[in-house]
Amino acid sequence: MMRSLQALARLAALLLVGLMPVVAPAQAPAPSGFVSPLEPVDISSPRATFTSVTALGRELDAAFASYLEAPSVAGQRRIRQVLARADRLFDLSATPAALRGEAGTAAFGTLKDILMRLPAIDPASLPGDPATAPEAVRLPGTDIAIARVAEGPDRGSFQFSAATVDRLPGFHALVIDLPILNPAPYESWRAEQIRFAGPLVPGALVQAMPAPLEAVVLGTPAWKLLAAVLVLGAATWLGVLWASFALRRGRRAGPIPAQAWRLSVPLVAACLALVARAYLLGQVNLTGLAFHIVQALTLAVVVLAAALAARLLITLIGELVIATRGIFETSYDVHLLRLVCRVSGLAAAGAVVVYGANSLGVPLLGLVAGVGVGGLALALAAQSTVENLFGGVSIFADRPFRVGDYIIFAGGQGYVESIGPRSTRIRAEDGMQITVPNADLAKMQVTNKTCRDATLFEHVVRFTYEATPEQLAEFARRTLAALAAHPLDGAAPVPPRVRIVGLGDFSIDVQVHAELLARGEDDFYRLQELLLLEIVAIAGSVGLAFAFPTQTLQVARASAAPALA
Repeated sequence: MMRSLQALARLAALLLVGLMPVVAPAQAPAPSGFVSPLEPVDISSPRATFTSVTALGRELDAAFASYLEAPSVAGQRRIRQVLARADRLFDLSATPAALRGEAGTAAFGTLKDILMRLPAIDPASLPGDPATAPEAVRLPGTDIAIARVAEGPDRGSFQFSAATVDRLPGFHALVIDLPILNPAPYESWRAEQIRFAGPLVPGALVQAMPAPLEAVVLGTPAWKLLAAVLVLGAATWLGVLWASFALRRGRRAGPIPAQAWRLSVPLVAACLALVARAYLLGQVNLTGLAFHIVQALTLAVVVLAAALAARLLITLIGELVIATRGIFETSYDVHLLRLVCRVSGLAAAGAVVVYGANSLGVPLLGLVAGVGVGGLALALAAQSTVENLFGGVSIFADRPFRVGDYIIFAGGQGYVESIGPRSTRIRAEDGMQITVPNADLAKMQVTNKTCRDATLFEHVVRFTYEATPEQLAEFARRTLAALAAHPLDGAAPVPPRVRIVGLGDFSIDVQVHAELLARGEDDFYRLQELLLLEIVAIAGSVGLAFAFPTQTLQVARASAAPALA
């Protein structure tokens, strides 16, 4: 295990060193012909949009040629800046947010290849006045449409329509084998995009790739797909290794350190997924379907890890509050706080999952609409769960009992062990665990024996009829003194008393009554035992004998029968 951890540390150090130029690149002077990435792309009219395509195309050709001469992080960043500005040329509103960058890059490269093989288009042939321009304009001799944006931040501007973006790959397949009519540095810019790799991928290794590994699989070269499998496999192995180490350490630690170790598992998983994603998409430069798969897979891991981390973090915060004894003793109930943390953690995890699903292309509004349509069915299915949840909340709010109290209810009696979101667990005196739904328990009549102010001590002592009035009076006097020696409830409506309450068939009945200040069951049974022993001793000291059920049988002798005549 120690060797594995050492290897993990070395790999992490190498990874951080390798990614340092990406995370914190050195400041470099702007290259010649630099155009600020903050300069807006002119898409005010169909003519302006088409002119921006040709201008950004020339800018991209220059940035790519400069990068090939001297590959660097700054050169790669320059290419990405041009492509990021080119994204505004296309209507990508129907594309999931996580995939818009790659979709815009692919659309721009595909459009460049198409325009290279079409007769030159005069920008003057396109409307230049946005006020008089129609809602959609097609490039001469094509089905490529530039349409007015109806909504969103670019409302009123002109972009290549969403339908055109979807059809560009088909147009590209139709014209890619045609001769180039408008000379360009490359025969196919889209092919150059697919072959491109960042500066952190050794160029000599890329140049030495055998032909079979250059074949395009899932929209990317086979060697890039192999690199993705290796990187994701390594990230998964590191995540499993860390999870095993953290959970093992957590089992040996206290509650709060154990929770912190558990929290580290999703955090490390999210970090590994982000690093793998940054390297595969930013340096290996996956494209096509392979990009979509890795993007969706890594972001799904990040979203799920973030959801689990949010839940564990809220639980950890709750445990820290509980551990702060001053706050807990003065204003918090530990089990109520844990219940709130559980519910809040689930709510936070759900919010993270919904947000992540939205970024992956699952529309948030669609989810909300689905919940609205199926709301009735969901409410009916979850009726008992919601009822039990509110039953638990009402128990905490009303406080008829707490964890550790001894209660009597319709289904039995015992000590309360835990109050959860759905049910309350009670430990009976015979050791059996009773689980009662909170909704049912909230409706029951519950007797809390632990919460009483005082405990009633009441016994009837039976003496034989040989007892004299003097002995009984002395017994009463000494017994009252013994009761007074123990803590009594001074506010009790009936003071301690020792009185003759009946003359039974075989005994004189004397009642001993007092209310003891003993709140817990153990304390009461201890005091009761002491008092009973004292009563036995007092009775013996005054000469009284305890009666037990007896029966006297009297047999009369029959008189002699008269003689018969």
